[in-house]
Amino acid sequence: MDTETEKTVEKIKVKKEKNNRQKNTSPKHKQLRITILVVIGIVLVLGVTYAWLTITVHGTKKVSMQAGPLKVYINNESEDLELKNVIPTRDEDGIKGGEYTFDLVNDTDYPVNYKIYIDDNDEAKQECISSHSEPECQTMDAKNVRYQFINNGVQTVGTLNGATGGEGRLVGVGTLRGKTTFSYALKIWLNIEATNEVIGKYFFGKIRVYAEQEPGKVDVANKPLLADNMIPVVYNSTQKRWEKANLNTEWYNYDKQEWANAVTVTNGTRATYKQAAIGTEVKMADILQMFVWIPRYSYTIKDTYGVDGTAAATPGRIDVQFVSKTMKDIGTATYTGSEAKNWYTPPGFTFGTEELPGVWVGKFETGYGAADGTGATAASTAAAQVDDVQPNRVIIKPNVYSWRNIRVSTLDLVSRQITLAGNVFGFDQSTYDAHAMKH
Repeated sequence: MDTETEKTVEKIKVKKEKNNRQKNTSPKHKQLRITILVVIGIVLVLGVTYAWLTITVHGTKKVSMQAGPLKVYINNESEDLELKNVIPTRDEDGIKGGEYTFDLVNDTDYPVNYKIYIDDNDEAKQECISSHSEPECQTMDAKNVRYQFINNGVQTVGTLNGATGGEGRLVGVGTLRGKTTFSYALKIWLNIEATNEVIGKYFFGKIRVYAEQEPGKVDVANKPLLADNMIPVVYNSTQKRWEKANLNTEWYNYDKQEWANAVTVTNGTRATYKQAAIGTEVKMADILQMFVWIPRYSYTIKDTYGVDGTAAATPGRIDVQFVSKTMKDIGTATYTGSEAKNWYTPPGFTFGTEELPGVWVGKFETGYGAADGTGATAASTAAAQVDDVQPNRVIIKPNVYSWRNIRVSTLDLVSRQITLAGNVFGFDQSTYDAHAMKH
């Protein structure tokens, strides 16, 4: 590599750490004379604007498992982690074993998309053959290796599949923000379903990290995900009306504070609008609900009142950056001195175990409408003050009476049920979920 290339590549580093935690595996299974050797190496493939660069970060730390009474030790000189007397192990026991840890550090100012794989390590196999003999260094099928990969606190347990270098060896993906460090841990054990065919065989493996960097794309909003019967709309300020948007052109621009909007319409007009030409007016009388797309973001706050804020009555700006759905910042959401650091991703972008690229939020306060889905609304404030459990009455658009005098439990129930089968909005219950917003 030339000097400039080396400088570019060095901006992404891999640091290694020792970890001597170890727990025994289950003693209830028949012991097999098995050796599994996982030699850990880190390979970074960094994509830049005009060229692909490859760098291998060499390390001496090794993970190995060998038959006999289970033993874990750290050799400080060679940074080896050795497990002896491995037997087929249940996952609940395997995840208690020793681990290999490392940090991925992005020293650039740009986010990096990365994938982490466990590949075969031919060099380690050759080392085995040179020290013993080829018959003594036979390899087992990778499907016999189970793993737990902890990616910045998010745990994944799986089985290696397919040939080395393939997507079946993928154990983790994510996005690493500029000037940020993520920590990782890997544990491996012998699959509880392994048979006698693995006796005396090895698995030689290495970690490969593929990283792709896109300079300039630091803060990009995730694209809106439209439900099947949502109609994307844009506001025509000249005609002063909402029109059907063209998804093949720029129908939103978050850099210009032009947010993505979509609506649901009445049963009687839904098919017409779905087939209508781009630019067709979507009449307010036909709209049942209006939504705005909130892309996944992280934030941090300077001091107590934000940037340029001086008091509660005169708050300043909160720093916000849009992030990919694979990025989950877990900082304190506060500056470090004068630097915008310690970013935090709101938990509203995590639904159970699923990370969301964004959410649709009602554009206006929820109103009270007719249950038949015709778009008719309450005729007075009093008519909208009712503790009603009918989800089809949810109207979200301007200039309607707000639904009030409703218990929190009813509100939660109604919000969850607007996607149920037979709803008037056209939502598919198997694909989408709705919830009341909480803070």
